[in-house]
Formats: sequence, structure tokens, C-alpha cells
Amino acid sequence: MANHLPIASSEADGAPVQDPGTTEIVGFDDSPVFKSKLEALMFKDTTKDSSRSILPNGIYYYEGSEHFDQIEIDGPSVTFKRERIHPYGFYVFDSMEEFVLEDGTEWGMNKQKDLFSLFSAGDVPYDFNAVDELLSGYKEYMGSKRAGGSQTDFFTFNDKGNDLVIRLKYTDEDKNKVLPLFLYMISTIRYISDPDDFQSGVAIEFPGGGTENERAVYNLLKAALEALVDKNEEAFKETLEPSMREYFDYMLDPSQQRRYIKLEFEKPLEEDDQVLNAYVESEFLDPTKRVTRITQATYTVRKGKDGVWKIANID
Repeated sequence: MANHLPIASSEADGAPVQDPGTTEIVGFDDSPVFKSKLEALMFKDTTKDSSRSILPNGIYYYEGSEHFDQIEIDGPSVTFKRERIHPYGFYVFDSMEEFVLEDGTEWGMNKQKDLFSLFSAGDVPYDFNAVDELLSGYKEYMGSKRAGGSQTDFFTFNDKGNDLVIRLKYTDEDKNKVLPLFLYMISTIRYISDPDDFQSGVAIEFPGGGTENERAVYNLLKAALEALVDKNEEAFKETLEPSMREYFDYMLDPSQQRRYIKLEFEKPLEEDDQVLNAYVESEFLDPTKRVTRITQATYTVRKGKDGVWKIANID
């Protein structure tokens, strides 16, 4: 990156780039809400920061919503489009065209002068000669290629073992209109799960060390989640406080398949704590829409008078 030539509000290939503070988004919708949403994506602090992401919450699972009549308030309509090769898709503006390629799919406008594409990292050549200061604050931004009055930007992502590159191509004259739309599309990427590949289980690594209280709480939650996966009623109810053992039978429904993937606590567990909330994230196979959703539940654990930890509630 050190050898790249920055593009600021000076001339590049003879074409001035407007100051971001005065750039207007035109051509799609003049709603202040929509314009401010796009500008918020595009014009960020350009200081490189490993914590700043165009996808701050990661890549969500696709949950079956094919069409939005509008984005936020008074925005243009979008429809979910699946990329032909990879298990991902985007909410694409209905005014854009789709182009089917041998190695994937592109979406664009203006007679294919402005294009949005997704590739595996090894399938697209990187040839950078510039850094766009409007994009350089994003940790996923790799660099840009300037040539003949047009620009190509590259963003890289890693998701579920997939190394991906999103490529944006546009002309200088279309940049102010097209780039915010493309950045919005990046922010809508969704992973399309294959329900036939879904495997229930507990994918959380439980530490073995720590204090006596910590070991007891971890062992309790591990036993509860494993019992839920196995649909072992006796083992599951043993992890609950006696007064709560008749309230959670629905979680043992054989049709419910879950993969437990993440465990966090509201605060570090202290030795004198008697009650603690644990947040458990899981993947849930929805058989009706044949997609995988992510859900989070709060497990409240409590230490009894006998010194034994049990689950007091699940919400």
C-alpha cells in the first residue's frame, strides 16, 4: 500500500474528484434520508483503523426476504439477488441490470460501464496503482486501479472459510452517483446457507481453567446445550432449577435443530456472584424457508444455597 498513489480532491487522470463534503448523490432518489444513508457509508474518517468495517456486524445469513419496497424511508426498491457461483447474495437496486458471466454474476448500469462483482480471491487479478481516500478508512479496502477515466476498487472479506473479493468498476463521471450505491450493496451481503449441509451441535470452546465458580458455570452451560442438541430431556432438566423444569419442553422439540456457536457473559464472573446472565448465540435451521437464521438467547444462571449453579431462566 505504501507505493500507491493517493486520490484526493486533486486531479487524477485529468478528472477532478469533488470534495466529499459538497458531493451530491443524484440520479436515484433525492430523499434527504436516503442521501444521508449513502453518504454515511461513503464519507468516513479516512484514518486506517482495524476496527472500522463496512460490515461492522459481519455477514448475516439470508433469511428469505426477497424484496424490499424501499430502503429506510423514501428510498428506491431493491430485490435480493443470488450470485451464481458463490453462496452469497446482495440486495440489488431494481433499476440495475444483471449480467451472467461464465465465472459469476455482475450487476451494473450505464451499458456496463459501472459494474459490481463478487469473486473468490484467487479468481480476480489485483493490479493496484492508487488509493482512494474516500475508501481508505475501511479495513476491507485493498486498493484501486486507475485507467483511462475509470476506476476499479477492490474489497476483501473472509467469511466461513471463504476468501472473497468484491470489485467495483465505474467511470469518473458516474462516481458520485454510483459509488455510494455500490457501497450500500456491499453492506447488504448475505450468506445463503444450504440446509442439506446443516449439522446441529455445540461449536463453542469451553475453557477448562479459571476459578471454581467459572468452571461450574461453564460446565453447567455445556451440559445444558449438549442435552438440547441430543434432545435428552432428563439431562437438560437436571441443569434447570427445580421450579423451572416444566417450562422449557419446547426446546426439546425434535424439529428444532441448532448449532450453538457463541457464548458471552454480561460481565466477568466474580467469586461472590450469585446470579449471572449468559448470552448464547445459535444457528437455527428453519425448515419452512429452508434457510439458517442466527438467534440469541439469555441464560440466567443462579447459585443455590447449596452452592450449586443451575439455570434459573432462558429468555
